[in-house]
Amino acid sequence: MQLDTFNELNPFESNIPIELEGILIGEIAATEAYENILNQLSDHPEANRLQSFYHDHQDAVDYWKHQMTVSQGEPSDVWKNAVKAFIGSNNVVGNNKAIAALLKGEEYGLNLYKYMLNSMKISPAQKSYIRTVFLPVQEAHMQRLAGMKLAQNH
Repeated sequence: MQLDTFNELNPFESNIPIELEGILIGEIAATEAYENILNQLSDHPEANRLQSFYHDHQDAVDYWKHQMTVSQGEPSDVWKNAVKAFIGSNNVVGNNKAIAALLKGEEYGLNLYKYMLNSMKISPAQKSYIRTVFLPVQEAHMQRLAGMKLAQNH
C-alpha cells in the first residue's frame, strides 16, 4: 500500500473494526510508524518531540492492551501481520514526507477515536479516557506536526 492511500483507511468507509482490537492495532501501527521515521530523522531538530509522541502512542498501546486483556484476549495474528505489512511498505524519504505521513496517521487516529465515542462496544469509562486523554493528545500531535511541516516549507 502506498503512503498516499493512507487516508483511504477511513473508519467510516472501511471494514476496519472499531472495537478494542482495531484501536490497539492502530496504536501499535502508530508506534511502529514513529519508530521507523525517527530512525530516518534522528538529526531532525524536532526529534525529541517526535520521540515524545512515540511514547504517547506506546502509553496508548499499553492502555488498550490492558483493556483488551480484561475483556477479550489478545489481538489476532491477522491484524498484527496486516500492520507489519502496512508499516513495511511505507518507507518514507525526506523530512516533509515523513512529517506528512505522521500527520495523516494522527488525523486517522483522531477520527477513529471520535468514531469510538459513539460505539456501543466501548465502555463509558473507556469513552471518558478517550475524551480526557487520547483526543487531546491526538489534537496536540496534529497541531505540532502541522507546525513542523510549515516550518520546513519556509
